[in-house]
Amino acid sequence: MPSPPEELVKLFWELEGLNALSHSTADSANVEYTSQGVVSKEWLDKTFKKVGEVVAESIKAGVECGSFGLQLMPNAFEVSGLKMR
Repeated sequence: MPSPPEELVKLFWELEGLNALSHSTADSANVEYTSQGVVSKEWLDKTFKKVGEVVAESIKAGVECGSFGLQLMPNAFEVSGLKMR
């Protein structure tokens, strides 16, 4: 999958007020983006909280199992599964 255009790469807190986009991957040469709404402060706070919960549970599970990798933290944003609506 190609990297997103540089203007789409933002820090988490820079997202407030921006248009939330999703993309289709029907054709890797023609990626299309569609709007999912505007990112609000409430959504950012809710997402940040949920990601913290996922990271905490991931670390707890890793400790209980005896090992874990730091890759769990970036993956928490994907695992949290929060939707815009």
